[in-house]
Formats: sequence, structure tokens, C-alpha cells
Amino acid sequence: INSGADLSSNSHYVVGSKVASIVNAGAVAATLYDNEQEVFKFTVTASADSNKNTEIDLRSLRLAVTSSGLTGLTGATIYRTDDTGTVVSADTSGLSYLEWTDLSSLKNISSGGSATFVVKGVVAGASDGGSLQVKLGNLGSYTTEANVDRTDGAMTWVDMSTYAASGVGRITSWTDISGVNVTGTNYS
Repeated sequence: INSGADLSSNSHYVVGSKVASIVNAGAVAATLYDNEQEVFKFTVTASADSNKNTEIDLRSLRLAVTSSGLTGLTGATIYRTDDTGTVVSADTSGLSYLEWTDLSSLKNISSGGSATFVVKGVVAGASDGGSLQVKLGNLGSYTTEANVDRTDGAMTWVDMSTYAASGVGRITSWTDISGVNVTGTNYS
């Protein structure tokens, strides 16, 4: 903050923890096939210099989908690799995007820790030469939910401080997240 003018009519956020990076974690399958399969895998790391008593809680997620030749992508789910028993079904699955509006049942990410998430979906039309790519974009570009263009994907998270746990202080992105556009494997 350089001057009193920086404080006037500008939002300032103080968080106990934040997302430090989001990276593509690779893929298990090398080819696309008709049936349920992994379509995206990514790792989220919480900042190590955070308050040790706060965690990152992913609240919602929208992934952009680019496809060619497919006839469907349905039944999308997400889970953490270290907690495969907790699976959250997408609210919307399709060839344009996958969206989860409530990820609160997934384990939080501890300060300085990482979590890898796997997204699966039921693919149709791959046998006819279809292709598929899933992407999480628009990270680090916006600081309020109201300004986010969710077309290219978006992730909402919150630190688990007392203030944020009440649902207030929800954060869509943070300007210094590493991995602003996380593009998955291009399956074909």
C-alpha cells in the first residue's frame, strides 16, 4: 500500500492461508475410450507461509471442456487421491463444461500441504475418433467472484479462518497463484 489513496474505495483482503499453485498432475489413460475414465487431474498446493492453523477449502469448481467428434460427457465426479471414498458428483456435465457448486465434503488442504484431485466422466463417441481436453483457466486474474468470466473455468476457495468459515470472504482467485491456466491432457 503506497498511500492513503490506495485504501480509498478499494477492497483489501487478509487471509490466513491461500492457494499457492495449481498444476496439471498428468493423466492415467493415454487414449480416450467410450466409458467412464479419468479426464483431468490437478494438484493444489496451499501456501507454506500461511497461518499454520488455517486450511484451504475448495468450495466450487468449473472446468472448461474442448472436444471434437464426441457425442457426450456425462456423470462427472471429483475426488482426492488420498481420500477416494469421498466422491462428489458434478452438478453439470457436458461437452462445454463440468461444474461443481459444493465441494465442501472434500478434505481441506492443510497449510503448506498439497492435494491431487481426479476428475472422471463417462465419455461417448471416442470410438469414432473423438478428442477431449479439460481446462481450468482464469486463475489469478480476478479477486472478486462478481468479476470472474467463468467461460474458461474457475475455482472458488476460502481459507478456514473464523471469518471465512461463515461463508463470508469467499475468494475466487488470487493474483499470485502459480498456474493461471491449467490445461489437461489432450486425449484422442
